[in-house]
Amino acid sequence: MPLLRLPLLLVLLAAPALGQTVSAAGGAPPVLEGAGAAVLVHAVPDRFQKPVYPIEAIRTGREGWVDFRFTVKPDGSVADLEVIDASGRDEFERSATQAMRHAVFKPATLDGLPVEQPNVQFRMVFRLADRGLGARREFVRKLRQVDGLLDGGKLDEAREMLGTLDRGGVTLYEYAYLFTRFARYHAMRDEPSKALAYLRRSTRHKAAIERDFYPDLLAQQLRLELATRRYGDAFLTHGRLLEAGGTVPDELQGAVAKLLALRDGARPLLIAGVLEEACREEGACPAGRASWSYAPMRRTISLEPTGGALDRISVRCEKKTLTAKAEAGVTWTIPPAWGRCWAEVWGEPGATFVLIEE
Repeated sequence: MPLLRLPLLLVLLAAPALGQTVSAAGGAPPVLEGAGAAVLVHAVPDRFQKPVYPIEAIRTGREGWVDFRFTVKPDGSVADLEVIDASGRDEFERSATQAMRHAVFKPATLDGLPVEQPNVQFRMVFRLADRGLGARREFVRKLRQVDGLLDGGKLDEAREMLGTLDRGGVTLYEYAYLFTRFARYHAMRDEPSKALAYLRRSTRHKAAIERDFYPDLLAQQLRLELATRRYGDAFLTHGRLLEAGGTVPDELQGAVAKLLALRDGARPLLIAGVLEEACREEGACPAGRASWSYAPMRRTISLEPTGGALDRISVRCEKKTLTAKAEAGVTWTIPPAWGRCWAEVWGEPGATFVLIEE
């Protein structure tokens, strides 16, 4: 059956063939810590055991991926391995995890000496070697039905059909379209955090998204981050948008100008947060616990709980990780030498708080 190119929200994943791994997301260029300071060179992949492509996934034509976070030790071995996102099938996670346990990296170096690097992120992709770029006719037909249901405000019916699409033999090409529809569905339900999560899952496939459409997706992501006042996240997305050759939409120009002025301003930044249990449609958070993540623009942060119970906060950086009890009245200052960071807050589902940047 010929595969169809979809005219809207087209995302391609230029993944390697059957079960091969792709490069680590954290493998950025060296980080300079100021003039004359030490230079950190990130860990990079060296040797991998090829993961086994699950037989059932081959039979149904399903493709997928697994995102990991881990520490690379000075000897290149992997420790503290955890799955942080996946395409929703346990068999992919089991196979990818088995392969990652035997992975070897070229370790990070600091002034030429091997050092431990925490919070390395890495995506392992499963793609069928004989699958071309495009969507199946049946998938296209159902996706257009979803669009019609959303246009008509029939959200429950649209959600049910999205679920049937997610349970089929979905390809990586088709997943990207699915995510954009999930994002629209949650936006129409006034659930901007979930909508944003799905847009981010689309834009993480940078190598897979058509070059001329990737900036458009980033602009949509920037719009949501600005609307929800996730200033640090919006700052990073703005940078990615410009790097991709995109331009800020006219209606966002004023908000972006204010955003850029905020980074070095003296006024504290107040970021409202809510802990949502459903990290993925299939559920990705530990039972009874929920999380929220954010990339601070500044190096001093604190929390002000406003409802429900918070457990802990983790500040994950390129060189260090800080974990502490999440409580009011405590300020955490992140040394610049730790590199780029993001914060995670954990607690009971529905708990609310304000993260304060100073």
